Amino acid sequence: MAVPTYDQFIEPILRCLAAHPQGMNARDVHEAAARALDLNDTDKAELLPSGVQRVYKNRAGWAHDRMKRAGLSASSRRGYWQLTEAGAKFAKEQPSPLPVPVLEALLTEKQRRSASASCCGAEQRQSGRPACRTSAGNDQP
Repeated sequence: MAVPTYDQFIEPILRCLAAHPQGMNARDVHEAAARALDLNDTDKAELLPSGVQRVYKNRAGWAHDRMKRAGLSASSRRGYWQLTEAGAKFAKEQPSPLPVPVLEALLTEKQRRSASASCCGAEQRQSGRPACRTSAGNDQP
């Protein structure tokens, strides 16, 4: 079996973190997701072309990145993952498996935010001031 794509890691990570509301070390989440996806030792040994990182850990990291960008999880410190309040609510409300439209919405969340950030970044470079509302309270132009 080939290592699943990162989008297939989202649900196992979501469910794992929902079962551990206090959060978990990322390496433990990687292993839980690998078990949930029935990855064998050969699958888990597969390396990225760079030869530095295991494919399944890389894909789990990208899945977590999507969840963070959607506001469902956070990393309060390096290598530690935890659902946000919104993420815990989302996990409770969503059936398993996640409906395809829900998963697709998570996957496109980054694109929407990236487009907004790109636009705002360009605006900031031109004007020298932040263009988007941030946690610091800056307003859009």
